[in-house]
Amino acid sequence: MPSGKAASHDGATNPKAILGLLAASFAFLVLFTSSAVPIPLYSEYRASIGLTDAAISVAMVSYLIGVCGVLFVAGSVSDAIGYRAAAVIGLLLGIGGCLLFPRSKVFPCYLRRAFFKAFPAV
Repeated sequence: MPSGKAASHDGATNPKAILGLLAASFAFLVLFTSSAVPIPLYSEYRASIGLTDAAISVAMVSYLIGVCGVLFVAGSVSDAIGYRAAAVIGLLLGIGGCLLFPRSKVFPCYLRRAFFKAFPAV
């Protein structure tokens, strides 16, 4: 039988929980922002890597395939391993995509970067 006391929500006022929420929010903000960084750089990619419009389109399709793949799989994976673990894995894969960004001097590396950037976007 309920005791009549309001449920305690210590996590809402716990400074450590608030700091964790802010850190996670900042990490996702940085990763989402970094997924849009290449858009104004496409003309630079054309000049430095020699990408064509078709190659850039293929890279964007690679990103979309990654997003769709994660959408199909992420729910089951997060149910199996937990939401926190799934979020950490997504963040790590997104960081991997960010680390590939300066190394995108050849088209296959550019494709991998676009694919891995899709993981935290879901």
